[in-house]
Amino acid sequence: MLYTIYDDKQVLRGTFESIYDLERFIDAIRIERNEQFPNTPRSSPFDYVKSIGWYWEIADNHSEGVDNVAASEV
Repeated sequence: MLYTIYDDKQVLRGTFESIYDLERFIDAIRIERNEQFPNTPRSSPFDYVKSIGWYWEIADNHSEGVDNVAASEV
């Protein structure tokens, strides 16, 4: 899978090939915003992205010739 994160101004913030890389990036955003646990409740990277008004796209980068993209706009 390919995870692409956009901020609330539709600026590309990052593209990640694994959920683990995405999670590390989102953890750094939480720290930068002083919103890491225990300052704020624990949440998944996707819940956190939604809570700050950002959005993501997920693409299956393993299929050949098929452009399967699932997007979630919050």
